[in-house]
Amino acid sequence: KRIDYSHIKGGGGLVYVGGASSTSEVAALTADSVFSSTYQNYLIVYGITVINGANGRKLQARVRHGGTTVTASDYASVHGFIDTTTSAGGHNMSSTNSNGTDRITLGADAMSNSANLKTCVGTLYCFDMNASDEFKTFVNDTTNLSWGAYYQRGTSGHAYKADQAIDGITFFADSDNLKSGYFRVYGIVNS
Repeated sequence: KRIDYSHIKGGGGLVYVGGASSTSEVAALTADSVFSSTYQNYLIVYGITVINGANGRKLQARVRHGGTTVTASDYASVHGFIDTTTSAGGHNMSSTNSNGTDRITLGADAMSNSANLKTCVGTLYCFDMNASDEFKTFVNDTTNLSWGAYYQRGTSGHAYKADQAIDGITFFADSDNLKSGYFRVYGIVNS
């Protein structure tokens, strides 16, 4: 019996729309004109290394509008993460939250020290970035190695609390520069 393939419909999928990368030290990785009315949902895949030099460096992000990074205190975040300890099989579970800050933090904890570079890898799901009449929401899923040599796995939710269309995003460290890294933005096809 033959199969009639005309009745099988394709659907969904990811379409690459932009991103940024660097193999050398930079202040930030930024991409503009990646969010539009073409897609309602977006997925960002990232792998970024924070420069060494001091403890407590964290990977962070801000949205962009019209080629300008939004630094207003309109961001909120909630984190839940688990990390290993130095004892065999041990682990810690932690949570944090923030409201009215000027950025979102993607790495679960401090990610760099003077001896080692730390890379944070993950995905950031973005919803309705081009809408001008609602807040923007994000779901972050990440893994990194902390400055204390603890492996960390975290999930966080974020919001940009302003009724403004967003067309870009920037990744940076809370202090110092990024050593290297990349991010790729994909539009999620509805059907």
